[in-house]
Amino acid sequence: MEQDDGSDWAACTGVTCGLQPHHLRLAASPVYSYMYISNSRDMAIPVKRVRLNPSTGQLEEAPVPHLFLKGPIPLDWLSKAAEMPGKALALGLALWWLHGMSKDAPFKLSKKATDLFDISRDAGYDALRRLESAGLISVIRAPGRRPNVEVLIKKLAQPPIRAPNPQLECPQDDGLSV
Repeated sequence: MEQDDGSDWAACTGVTCGLQPHHLRLAASPVYSYMYISNSRDMAIPVKRVRLNPSTGQLEEAPVPHLFLKGPIPLDWLSKAAEMPGKALALGLALWWLHGMSKDAPFKLSKKATDLFDISRDAGYDALRRLESAGLISVIRAPGRRPNVEVLIKKLAQPPIRAPNPQLECPQDDGLSV
């Protein structure tokens, strides 16, 4: 079997050899992806984010999106998660990240979310049990499937509205004082 070093690419056409797989490999263009791969284990695969510029009709490199948490996130929810041992707070942040993308519907705990917050499988399941026992989340488990999670948001008791203190009010500006 001959080794193909690509030297016959210019001389060979699809008519003469039928576009063998080795020629397709040489003719392949760079990979274009619309997905952002943040924690890819194989960084040797070149991935470009591109978008179509409508005015020129050309593909141009798209900016890399930054991940964010959608709020508001109740501070008492976070403080309860922070009091727990292990990766409970990290898992809580991962759950709020997924909750922000799920539009308040129950969601599956994804591997990408646990990898993003550096949570191992065992630590994640321990933290899931702790958050559930504290009443911060509800979990539906099924054998062989990822847990289905719902973040429980309790209505916070609003502090009572106090009447204004007349001694602390500023005097009205009458325009005469300098």
